Parts: sequence; structure tokens; C-alpha cells
Amino acid sequence: MNLFNRLSDTDKPISAIDWYIIAGFGFIGFIEFLDWPYAIFGGDAGVYADLAAGWMWPERYGGDPLIGDPASSGPYITIIIVPILMAMSVIFDNPIFAAFVLIIPLICLQGSGLYFLGRYVFGTRLQGFALACATLVAVPHTDWQLYSTVLPRFIFQAYFPFLLLAFLHWAPKPKNWIWLMAGAGLGFYIDPVSAPPVGFACCMSLFAFYPHATGRWRIFGRQIGSGFAFLAISIPFALAYKIFAGTMEAVSFADATVARQSLGYTYYGIFNWLSHGYGNWIALSVVIGGAAGFAATWYFEPHRRAQMKFFAAWLGGLWFVAVPLVWLESELAASLEYQALLTQAIGGTRYTIPIALLFLVNGLFIVGGRVNFGPAAKHSPIAVLSNGGAVLSIIFMLIFTHSVKFYGHQPWLTHWYQFVPFLRTTHCWVHGDPLCARNDVQLIFEPLDFLRNNIEPNTPVLPLLSPTRTPDSQNGMSSAIRHYARLPVVYNDNDFGPLLLYGTRKGSYGWREWQKINRQVQGL
Repeated sequence: MNLFNRLSDTDKPISAIDWYIIAGFGFIGFIEFLDWPYAIFGGDAGVYADLAAGWMWPERYGGDPLIGDPASSGPYITIIIVPILMAMSVIFDNPIFAAFVLIIPLICLQGSGLYFLGRYVFGTRLQGFALACATLVAVPHTDWQLYSTVLPRFIFQAYFPFLLLAFLHWAPKPKNWIWLMAGAGLGFYIDPVSAPPVGFACCMSLFAFYPHATGRWRIFGRQIGSGFAFLAISIPFALAYKIFAGTMEAVSFADATVARQSLGYTYYGIFNWLSHGYGNWIALSVVIGGAAGFAATWYFEPHRRAQMKFFAAWLGGLWFVAVPLVWLESELAASLEYQALLTQAIGGTRYTIPIALLFLVNGLFIVGGRVNFGPAAKHSPIAVLSNGGAVLSIIFMLIFTHSVKFYGHQPWLTHWYQFVPFLRTTHCWVHGDPLCARNDVQLIFEPLDFLRNNIEPNTPVLPLLSPTRTPDSQNGMSSAIRHYARLPVVYNDNDFGPLLLYGTRKGSYGWREWQKINRQVQGL
């Protein structure tokens, strides 16, 4: 009984059990880190590692279309992940390994932040812990997941719960708004894709703290001023971007259109993205369950309505930027033939998922508290066990319905651990092989070591095909040649974003020609 009381106790802000939970999330980050070589090659993380390597060792990349010309990658230097990788590479001598070390603190911060958010909103450690665990599992096609590599959106996910906590705690006093919105503006340096919708959502959430009677116009003026603070913080980011963009020959609107089409449903066509992301029954179940939990909380726990208004206003602001505003700008860009700036902000809708899970978890606890002998027994051992079982059922559902399959195991039902990244490493431990993921890619390191030790800098090197089953093997090997072997690459399919959306006209033309050749070679 004492354990259940401690789980529900909120008298002490931080106690021993909180530190145990934080350490637990750190341990999850550690075992995910042990899986590092399986995930280090390719993808967006490989691009950021390439950019960091290009800025650290520019003399080695002459002729490389992406990092051979600093102007091609200049805008990315303003995003915090590239300077972090450069700084950590001084220690680890490998940008992507440096990135993977960050998995440990990021998973710890995300899990701990959502734990404290759930505990702050609903008052119990058990609900906070349930929320944090649920948000460690991916919701397919929504971009909300526990990433196996460090990306700007993963860093922002770790920052996100603390930002909401700060608003919930300090926003009731309007004098704090300017500092809170300045903190939201820092998001531009973490993930410029997430910052606009999340920042506007934070600004809209301030409506929830308006006075009931007098002073509304004065408070509105303070809100407008805090919005300008948000924009002011972003000015250095915008200036740095403009300075680098000014050194480049502008990419034509036609080439930018090719890039957006290459990105596919994710960033080209808002309604395609929404139907793909939220048209599957898993994401819909989470959103509908969150809405039901919101309604249950509003009805059964009226003392929480002030906080609920905050979340409702926050979600309204998020979706306003991510959907109608992005659509409007894309239409203007198409008619006026300029590159749309907010194209990727549609991805900001991913932050709907943790808010939906927040209320879904609370809805389950409300039902459990009323089924188990009425409201007075909400925190009884029976109620806690039944609620915990309901929450675990939701997590179980998310695990078993995840659409991504690692290793290609069939039937996938008997290899359920593959759907939660850190459980892959745990499975290796159980079978007596703590480094199985590392052994799986050992063949990749051998040719990379040979290239690094035997080929002179600035030698054009064609990308190799990976000899393993690593996902995106060709793109991954191409990136690894850059940041691990420190040699230029003639073509990497994954370069289309940096080159076509933000790079030089010369680089974009080169990428398009190599794409045609590559697809001919592959018989596509």
C-alpha cells in the first residue's frame, strides 16, 4: 500500500522515486545507444553528419556536390545539431558517432519531461509515468516516434515537454509571457520546421490565461508584445540564413518543384500528408481516444478546465499554422513562383500525438477510478492495477501495429521486440550477444577503413552498395564515405533536400543528372 501512496504522492516536488524514473529513461537511452552501428548510416542523420564533416575538414571534399561548396550547406549551420556534431567530433573524431552518443540524454530528457508534464497536469506519478512510456512508442506515419538517430525534430521532442511545463507554470502571470515566448523562439535553432507551428501554438495558448473581466485589451497588447519577442529571437537565425543564401545562385522554381515532388506525400500535398498520417486506424485511435479522454476530463474533473483550455488553444494554434497557413502559402508560392518557406511545417502536427496520449491516459484513469468502487477509491491498489493494465494495453496495441519492420523477420508477431528500437538491443542481451547490432554491420567498416587509409583527399569516390541488410544501404554508404572515410561522393540520392531546396543551382543540376544515371544503372 505504501508503494501506491508514494506513486500518488505529490507533496514533494522531487523525491527518490522521481530520480529512479529519470535513471530508468537514461538506461533506456543507454541500451538504445548500444545499437548504434545498425542505425548510423543514411537518412537525415547522415546528411547532418556530412554537413558537420564538411565544415570541419573542408580541404577533403573538393568537388563534392553537397559539402564541397560551403554555400550549398550554409543555411544548415544555423541549426544547433550541426555545431553540436562539430564540437563533439573533436572528442570522438566521427560526427555520426558523436550524434549517436546524444541518444542517451535525449531519450532521458524526452521521457523525463513527459513524465513531469503528466504528473504536473494530473497530479500523480503513475499517470506521468504511463504518459512517458506511451510516448516512447511510435505512432505510424505521424512522425512521432523514438528515433534511432539524432535529428533536429528528436532534439525538439526532448525540448517540447519542458516548454509546455514552463507555460503551464508561469503563464498565469502575464509579466512572464515575453520570456516564455522568447524560450519558444529558441526552437528555431533546434528545429526550424517545428518552431513556427509550436511557437504560434504557444502564443495562442496565452488566451487561456486572460482575466475574466477587466484588462483584456492590456493583456492582449502584452500577448502581441510577447509574439514580437518570439520573432525577435528568430532574427539571428533568419539573418544567418539570408547571409548564406545571398552567396548562392538561386535555385529555380522548377527545380524546387522537383524537390518537393521527390519528397513525396510527406511534404508535397498537405491533404495527402494528412490522409496518410492520420488516415490509418492506429493514429485515428490515439486521436479519438484523446478526444474522449478530454471530454471525460472536462466532465468529471471540472477543476482542470483552466489547463484544458490551455491545451485546446494550443492545439488550435498548432493546426492553424500546420494546415491552412501552409496550404495558403503553398498556393501563393505556386502562383507567384517562389519557394514556399512553410512547406515542411505540416510536420508540426506530430505534436498532437503526445497531447492526445496525455488525455487518453487520464481518461483511462477516470474510467478505472469509477469502475473500482467509485471516485473515492481512485488510487486504491485495485484501481491502480486496472488502470495500469489499460495503459499497458494501449502501449501493447501501438507496439504490435507499428508498420516498420526491422531485420525483415517473418512472421513479425513472433519478433514483436523489433517494433520498439531499444528492445532490439535487449533481445540481443537475452540471447547472450550484447553487441549483435554492431556485429551485423562489421563488413561496412572494413571498406570504409580501407578508403580512409588508402585514398588521397579530394579524390572523386563513387558511392558503394552496402554488403549488409542495413536499411537505405546505398544512401547510408554514400554518407559514411563522407563523414567516416572523409572523402567526397559523386552522388547520394538523399542529397535532394539540401541541394534542391536550399542549395546552389549547379549542385541541383548535378544531382538531377546523377539521379538519372543511378536509376538507369538500377534498371528503374
